[in-house]
Order: sequence, then C-alpha cells, then structure tokens
Amino acid sequence: MTFTFCGYAFRPRMAFDRKRKQVYTGFLPAVAPEKLAEMSRRIASWRIHRRTNQTLAEIARWLNPVLRGWLNYFTAFYPTMVIPLYERIDRHLMRWARWKYR
Repeated sequence: MTFTFCGYAFRPRMAFDRKRKQVYTGFLPAVAPEKLAEMSRRIASWRIHRRTNQTLAEIARWLNPVLRGWLNYFTAFYPTMVIPLYERIDRHLMRWARWKYR
C-alpha cells in the first residue's frame, strides 16, 4: 500500500531500530516518484548547458535558491531518494562546462 501526501510517498521501507538493533519494515516518507520526475523535467527545461554566456557564479545565483528549497524539504526524512536529482544537476553542470570551455 502506498499513498502520496504533500509530495511525499509513504510506502513500506526497510528501517533500523538503533535501540533494539533490529531491522524492521517501517512506513517511511520519501519524495514521491512523480514529484521527482517533475523536478527533473523542470531542471531539464532550464537548459543550463546552453547558458554559456553566463558564469558559474551567475548560474549558481539563480539556481541555488530553488535547489536549496527542494533539497531542504525532500531530504528531511529519506534523503537517499533525492540522489538521482543531485546526479542530474551534476550532469547538466558538466555539460555546461564542456560547452563553455571548448
């Protein structure tokens, strides 16, 4: 059973009880897959790699507030589910650097 609430998907996940030193199945919240896909599409729509007329500092100035908000919100409970988003941003910035410094 899975349900989504406020961008979080609640589903059974493996968890570890540090007090009892046992693994159990908990109903932990993590970023919903559809929300992760939406954020990923939005990052792609910015076409960061095509902004070669801007410096890295200028890109960071408009990109950081949005990313900081997403990551602060969605890494509160299950941060490992946001790793694909980090990787996508890294790929876009690497493409930007390759285009800018040919």
